[in-house]
Parts: sequence; C-alpha cells; structure tokens
Amino acid sequence: MQQGFETMAAVDDDSIDFNQLEAELHAAVEADAKYWRENDAKFRAINQRVASYDEFRDMVKAAHLKPLQRDDKINGIPKKVWNSFATNRVKSAQQNQCPCAQLSKQPCELKTPFTSQEFEKIWHRHLTSTQDRYSFLKKLGGETLGQIFHAEIGFGLLGEILVTLIEFEDTVEDFCLVVEVLSGLSKAKRFGLTLQFLTTEEKAECKRLFQLMWHSMSDKQQDLAENGITELTLQDLMKVYEVEAK
Repeated sequence: MQQGFETMAAVDDDSIDFNQLEAELHAAVEADAKYWRENDAKFRAINQRVASYDEFRDMVKAAHLKPLQRDDKINGIPKKVWNSFATNRVKSAQQNQCPCAQLSKQPCELKTPFTSQEFEKIWHRHLTSTQDRYSFLKKLGGETLGQIFHAEIGFGLLGEILVTLIEFEDTVEDFCLVVEVLSGLSKAKRFGLTLQFLTTEEKAECKRLFQLMWHSMSDKQQDLAENGITELTLQDLMKVYEVEAK
C-alpha cells in the first residue's frame, strides 16, 4: 500500500510543469505591482488637480517610468557630457561658493507667487518652519493671497495656513494682517467645500486662532476701529469659518 502512494506522488510530481508555475507567479507579481503603481499615480493626479482627462490618463500610463540617474545607460551606452568645460566650470563655482549661499532662501528673498501652484511649491520646499511661513504670509499680505487663491485653495493648505496664523504677534499690525488673510482666503471658489476637508485638529486650531484674536482685540479696539476692524468684523469671519461665537 505504501508503495502505491509513492508511485502516485511520483506521477503527480512529474505531471506538474514547474516552469509554467514560475512564469504564472512572476506574471501575478508583476500585475500586482502594476496595479499599485497605477493606483498611486491616480491619487497623485487627483491631488495635483490635472487639467484634463488626457493628462490624467498620460500620468497613469507613465507610472512605471523612472527618471534617469547619473549612472544610467541608454541602449548600453553611458550618457556623455556634451560640454565638459561648462560642467567643470559649474562644479568649480559650486565648490568655491560660500556655504551660506547653499542654504534655503529666506522668506524675504523668495519671489512673489502668482498662482496657488507656485505658492504651494514655495510653501513646501523653501519654508521649513512655522515662523518662516508666517513671515512669508506677512510679506505677501491678505490682498495678494486673496488674488493667488481666487480660483481655489489646494488640498490641505488651508489648515496649514490657519495653524501658521496662530503665530501672530499681539500688535495692531499683525492683527490686521490675520484679518486680511482670513478674509482673502474666504473669497476663494469652493471655500465652503475646502473648509469641510479640515481635520479635527485643524478645526480645533482654527477655533483657537479666533479665541486668541478675541483676547488680543480687547485692549486695542480703538486702534483696530481706525483700520476698519470691529467686533462685528470678527464675528462675520467666525461665521464664514464655521466657528461658534464665544
């Protein structure tokens, strides 16, 4: 009886095509990797708010592509430096450059953005601290921010700006700035929808911002009134930002 089982096992092993199984396994792994690459590309396209379906489709199709690295080869041929003299000159300039010049630009040195995309690039690439971000908002001012975000406010950006505004100093100048920024942002298209996407923590910070503003307003009402800001101004903003009155 034992011999019969051994014979059957041998026959079963011989009938299995292991090469085919390996090929099917590789195909399944590749299909799974392709699915997740394209899925990630779809989310990136949505977050970047691509202008058309064709752009969305092309972004998904190119999900498998990777940028060339310095050591990559094209058709087996290493990439050549077409202008070695210019390349060496740039390298030399970089080596002799003052270390301070290689640091991130300060908010005052950054160019003024004209679109929300340009603003987000500066906001996330060059402004590494809350204080830097606040200084940048102060440099731009509420009116300019209102123009930049006239079309829309990028996903997640409103919450980051609200959290940054909490850093305002207890002065008439800074108070007016915060009011101008809040007012300018509220005029963006689909602002109400953007407000709904705030996280629980960001909503709490938004409420705290208005609480700080109420406290700051108590001893400077006359100066603020001269700038056209009253308690009614603050109450109207609280309604727009869906913050309950005190």
